[in-house]
Amino acid sequence: PYGLGANFDTTTWILPPIFSILLEHSNVSRDEMYRVFNMGLGLVLVCDQKQAMEIVSLVQGARVVGEVSPAINEQRVVL
Repeated sequence: PYGLGANFDTTTWILPPIFSILLEHSNVSRDEMYRVFNMGLGLVLVCDQKQAMEIVSLVQGARVVGEVSPAINEQRVVL
């Protein structure tokens, strides 16, 4: 919703090696790589913080990777 954003902790998932290679050998910025490729994150489910750990325990490979927070200026996604 307006006024909210997503704050991701990029240390919570393993970066697939192909993305490290692309970052090293291209002129594409880190931010652009995350915007275009999601850097191996895949599907994201947004839920109430109180239910997050229950959901993580039910879905194999799931983990908490960030939180919903107030948007910073016009920036709605923070890595």
